[in-house]
Amino acid sequence: MLDWNNSFAFKDPSAKLGYQKIAGTGGRGTSRFVEIAPQAGQEILMVDDFAALVAKPDANRAAAAHAKATAQTQDYLDTVWAHIQKT
Repeated sequence: MLDWNNSFAFKDPSAKLGYQKIAGTGGRGTSRFVEIAPQAGQEILMVDDFAALVAKPDANRAAAAHAKATAQTQDYLDTVWAHIQKT
């Protein structure tokens, strides 16, 4: 999720942070905006996550699990994209 409110690049305090929640099959009128309170800028959260990963004694295993999950997600997206391109 892109934080338009606290992001270093955008810094727009009037922007609401949240997401669209879709119900049912996703037809018209089935989504609503759910506002969430910003915690900190994305950059700060990213550095905090990295610092926490490094501070853990099992940081290498956690990093490998992170990388594996990321690769699996990308493989899934690539498969979906390839399927879309065939149709």
